Amino acid sequence: MSYNQRRNGAGRGKGSIKSWVFIVLTVVIVAGIGATAFGMLKNKNPMTRYLTAEQNTIEKQMTFMDSQSEQMEQLEEKMMGNGFRSNSTITADFNLEDGAQSFGAMLPMIKGMVSSSKIETEQRMDPDTKETFLAFDLLLQGQSLGNAELYQNETNAALKVPFLYESYFTLPNDQFGEFLRKNGEVTVGMEKLPNLADYQSATLTRDELDEIAEDYVTTLIKELDKEQFKMENGVAYEGSKFDKVTLTLSEAETKEILKVMLEKLKNDDRIWDMVEAQMNMNMAAGNIEDGKASVEELEKEVDNLELPDGFKLEAYLDGDVVAYRDINFKVSHKEADETAAFAIHTGYSEENEDTYTSTMEMNVVSSTDEEAMSFTFEEKGKKSGEELHFDHNISLKLEEAGGPSTIGANLSSVIKDNTTEMTFDVMMEGAMFAGGPVPEIGGYFNTETEVDGSAANQKMDLGIEFAMEDPMTGSISGMVEFHIDTDTEFTNDLQFPSLDDRDTVNVMETSDQEMEEIMMEVQMNLQSYYQNMFGNLGGLGAF
Repeated sequence: MSYNQRRNGAGRGKGSIKSWVFIVLTVVIVAGIGATAFGMLKNKNPMTRYLTAEQNTIEKQMTFMDSQSEQMEQLEEKMMGNGFRSNSTITADFNLEDGAQSFGAMLPMIKGMVSSSKIETEQRMDPDTKETFLAFDLLLQGQSLGNAELYQNETNAALKVPFLYESYFTLPNDQFGEFLRKNGEVTVGMEKLPNLADYQSATLTRDELDEIAEDYVTTLIKELDKEQFKMENGVAYEGSKFDKVTLTLSEAETKEILKVMLEKLKNDDRIWDMVEAQMNMNMAAGNIEDGKASVEELEKEVDNLELPDGFKLEAYLDGDVVAYRDINFKVSHKEADETAAFAIHTGYSEENEDTYTSTMEMNVVSSTDEEAMSFTFEEKGKKSGEELHFDHNISLKLEEAGGPSTIGANLSSVIKDNTTEMTFDVMMEGAMFAGGPVPEIGGYFNTETEVDGSAANQKMDLGIEFAMEDPMTGSISGMVEFHIDTDTEFTNDLQFPSLDDRDTVNVMETSDQEMEEIMMEVQMNLQSYYQNMFGNLGGLGAF
């Protein structure tokens, strides 16, 4: 399914980053090199041997994930292209173990308020009519503290806060900037309200990712030549012997590849359509023409780059997989004295067919030795019956003038059928955090997704543990938990508000005097509402 086909209404689906990487490597073999390259395998062509090993290595890791995210992908695919109605309930709990004394008698009341509160939301979306309805209600002990509704179609956006005012306040989407200026606000990048339904369907599908990957990898392969690859057999490395493939690119060859890829990016409407949708949603300043101009400027700046050693990749092949990779290059700018040296090392090993370890380390060192960065990533995967176990260790270390700093995370996940259970710990230490107490953070994140025809249910539970030594208050530790339960129905029978002129207030056509009268009524309604509400709750003592 092509990008152009989807623009005409066909095709759905969204792939994960890992599946995208697999597609890239598959395309390298199939689309980029083609049948001729496979014929070269018999001749041990270094280029083909290396690329085939890359494909096999990623494919082995990908088999661990086959069908494990099927329910989640089904839900995402359906929500991108079908009308739906979702209802969510969000609840929370918290417990303070150390430091409770600083809250005194307020702590039981606060805990009671949190545990007896919930947020209810409703979402209706029709991608065909480009209509979206969102409703929000905050409840305490079953009674609403406040609610709001948002409705948008292709022309207008409307907001209603029922407990404050009975009518919708409406604004034409294309007059948002004018509305801000009317109220003395800055309007940079915010001339038009983005259409929420458009943004929902603007997410790249798996087919589109496949298409983009194929195009870019094919372009890259065309810039490589088999003469740039050399192979040595039986090379000793890390205590074993491997077939070593070396890819060497000169400075000129490396810069030419960068120019070709940037030129392709500059002219790729698929990418810029996605960027434009994201910019519209975030109401960011600028436009895609500014982005294209920036890419064009980068393309020109390639001539000012200096890569004195070119680009070098050394791959150590263990049979049909890449066991290790070493990538090295130095880069600087003609107008700068400083050079940065990049060294990337990866490893992949299998204990057996159900267990593997994948590692990556990247070091960047300044020629002045005043600054350095080290990023490490380790993934361990193990299949045990119907369960998949993953352990991830991630670390970023920075060496700066003020001293070293480290940010890291350890994650452990178990995936089975349609459920995921993950625990995590976060590490933050060093000069970057010397200004005050640094909390220890950990917790869990669990999900469960069920898709049954036109109905779906998704549960998410997040718990965050924290502990900190504060010089003023002493030890503080506890846990905050959030629980989200969402029911979704896929249907074309969706009811949306009717923005009849008699039931709306157009903020661009209402006079200042009329708006002032409305605001006075809103204030009176607010005061009356909360007086009645807290009276019904029996005051704060009810907690």
